[in-house]
Amino acid sequence: MSDVPITHFTADEISVPWPRLLDLGYSHDIDGNALESGTQMMEIFPQDFIVSKSGADFFLRTAKYLDDLLERFYGLPRFYNAEVAEDLVGQLLIGLAPHTSGGVLSRIIGWSNSSGGYAHTLFHASKRRNCDGDEDAIMLLMDGLLNFSKKILPANRGGQMDAPLVLTTRLNPTEVDKEALNVDAAWYYPSSFYEASKQQVHPKVLEKELDIIENRLGNVSAVRGYGYTHDTRCIDEGPALSAYKTLETMVDKMNGQLRLGGRLRAVDVKNVASSVVRSHFLPDLRGNLVAFTRQKIRCVSCGHSYRRMPLSGQCIQSNKKAAYGLGSHGVSGGDRGTCKGNLALTVSQGAVRKYIKVTKHVMETYGVDHYTKQNVEWLAASVESLFNNDKAKQLLLSDFL
Repeated sequence: MSDVPITHFTADEISVPWPRLLDLGYSHDIDGNALESGTQMMEIFPQDFIVSKSGADFFLRTAKYLDDLLERFYGLPRFYNAEVAEDLVGQLLIGLAPHTSGGVLSRIIGWSNSSGGYAHTLFHASKRRNCDGDEDAIMLLMDGLLNFSKKILPANRGGQMDAPLVLTTRLNPTEVDKEALNVDAAWYYPSSFYEASKQQVHPKVLEKELDIIENRLGNVSAVRGYGYTHDTRCIDEGPALSAYKTLETMVDKMNGQLRLGGRLRAVDVKNVASSVVRSHFLPDLRGNLVAFTRQKIRCVSCGHSYRRMPLSGQCIQSNKKAAYGLGSHGVSGGDRGTCKGNLALTVSQGAVRKYIKVTKHVMETYGVDHYTKQNVEWLAASVESLFNNDKAKQLLLSDFL
């Protein structure tokens, strides 16, 4: 689900009866009045989560599977007993960002009509995310506890990523990225803020004058008592799905971003295009180019990998099922008892070339600075030199005309 930050909500917005929220600890609204209706505004607890309705059926099926697992395999009573989505409200979750191994404990409090996962700014930051279109995973806590073992994780490099090896049970605002501490939590901005904006002073100058989270560290106000300056009719009234998902190709995504930048006076499209190429496309192109030249060769039959191609052109790994005598102990006699499977590259040519076309499109359409352009041209030439034989060039008849 796409990460969406939120600090306040109403029961009607998250499709949950307000009496159910009383059971979850939401006893009063932001004005201190007792909760008595679905329209009263409440401040979300730092580790509560509003799940997309599109995931409700998945969680229901997962809960039923876990109950069957507890009952039939472990001989324990069923835990969730969920028949409808509302039955899962109050259940615990694990939030996990891609390429990390640290999950964060959370709790379902409601549902949204968008594809986003709504949670506190500090909760998203605790997963090492900054809410700029990132997508993270959530799973039922019982699922993460029962269906997990280090024994099933891959032994290769990076094999322990995307698995909840550790779990943060209590969110500590002093341990999250500073970006989340720059969020303002005031109910209004002082006049000095607007006066300073005319002078275009550096934000650091106003750091102590504004009510930001960093200034609240050390007491409960760092996680509770947030304010907001503008209201909304419904938290999911905007687009239900991110344009990053609806646009199919990378060229479409880039065009969408840069077209939007072209409509904003404060945005220099050429600078944005250069930044995207330098920070995303070039590092990916370099990394894939290096990975291709250092890759291993893998047998498609037995899965064994080689640092260098065997002279036979086939897999020479001992086939223990077919081996006999000393062959069963790894001693090979000729090619008898070997796998002989076909060998394949682990990094494809397409993985190296995938961003060259879109990078050239961005340069030609929107322009980039001279240094970035030379960098791209040099890397593109390196890729062409790697995959094409410079000496053996196939010519057409038209080349001689």
